[in-house]
Amino acid sequence: MKNKLYSLALAITALAIVMGTYTFLNLQQIKSTEQTNRLIAMRELTSVADQLETTLNLDLQFSSFIGFIISNDPNTSDKYLTEISKRILKEHPNISNIAIAPDGIVKFVYPKEENQLPIDHNILEDKTREPFVRRAIETRLSTTQGPVEAVQGGLLIFNREAIFVKEDNEEKFWGMTAVSVDFNKLIEKTELKAKDNEYLFSIRAHQNDGVNDFFWGSSEIFKKNALVKKINLPNQTWDIAIYPKSGWIAKSTVLNSISIFFYLLAALVFVGTYLLSEHYRERVIASKLDFLTKTLSKDAFLNYFNKRTKNTHTKHGVIIMDLNHFKNINDTLGHPVGDGVLIEVARRIERLLKKHDKVSRFAGDEYLIFIDSISDESNLDKIISSISTEVSKTMNICGNDINITIAAGGSVFPIDGTSFAELYKLSDKKMYLNKEQVKQDN
Repeated sequence: MKNKLYSLALAITALAIVMGTYTFLNLQQIKSTEQTNRLIAMRELTSVADQLETTLNLDLQFSSFIGFIISNDPNTSDKYLTEISKRILKEHPNISNIAIAPDGIVKFVYPKEENQLPIDHNILEDKTREPFVRRAIETRLSTTQGPVEAVQGGLLIFNREAIFVKEDNEEKFWGMTAVSVDFNKLIEKTELKAKDNEYLFSIRAHQNDGVNDFFWGSSEIFKKNALVKKINLPNQTWDIAIYPKSGWIAKSTVLNSISIFFYLLAALVFVGTYLLSEHYRERVIASKLDFLTKTLSKDAFLNYFNKRTKNTHTKHGVIIMDLNHFKNINDTLGHPVGDGVLIEVARRIERLLKKHDKVSRFAGDEYLIFIDSISDESNLDKIISSISTEVSKTMNICGNDINITIAAGGSVFPIDGTSFAELYKLSDKKMYLNKEQVKQDN
């Protein structure tokens, strides 16, 4: 009886080892499958987001074009504006109408027939429009609002531009131009609904009416572990999310762990799937290495530097910075996360720069920044400090909260040198001194 109990305990232990091994392999397979599915979904999401952003920005840019015409000639005739608007709408069918509002009161709309209701509408007194109109006036930048329900009906995306004209050598506010894009036509053109057979998509516009967020599609996925990407519009940002209808992990097949044959088959399937998915992931990552950080290329940066430094009487700054321990991010979280960090860092730097300042990702995680027209080196140090503070804020990339620091050094043209090579060498030296100082402090 005792031997039977011992044999039973040994058999149970062996069974437990087999079951434990299977459980471990199955968990690894689930992790690998989720990672692969996320990479495929991110590729799909990026394609959709880029198409939406490009299409919409091409349509919205005409508010600036109309504003330019009026700012040069405030007395431009309605006939001429009608001809221009007619051409624009013919070539850009997503645009619903073009409106002009002197002193904030709509006086011109094309096409006129189906847009009678907005005439004489005061957008400065419209609570749902006024915050965005004020933002356009105060920033003097095109400002997008929407999608919102239009006065004349329909779900529209507005892009407004404040017009300023010169009177007695002073710039005065003249009024607003607005281009309205039909949101439903935009969705149809980008075929977003047609893509919605395997994935759930949703778009979120923050406080589109000044108070509430606008949602299109399956808004509930924002509460799930969805992938989210930004769509950058004039003075506004949308979020677009993607989530598989069946979830990131499909229901796995439960294998009979007692059968050695099925156990070996399961191990073989796991190893094969893992190797194939890793190979596929590497190919996808390689294709993403060309994703633009939307910073200047090396050649463009050098050309800009040479152009701005022709006048040796004006001081400019050159900053070199790189990301501390960036390799650890690639090693532990993967290159897609690393690419996301590089893109987010570039965006954070750009948000701090003035109109004529420029940034370039020179190589790897190294960024080169041109600061136009500075007073002295102390001013450059303040800018470096601001960049360091902004970049060090927690960023969420692909569901990962990441904190990163930088090492940076700067030089001043023409005090520290008049050629790019001289300034680069000095800034690079200061950056590495900064890096060593950080190591000592830690």
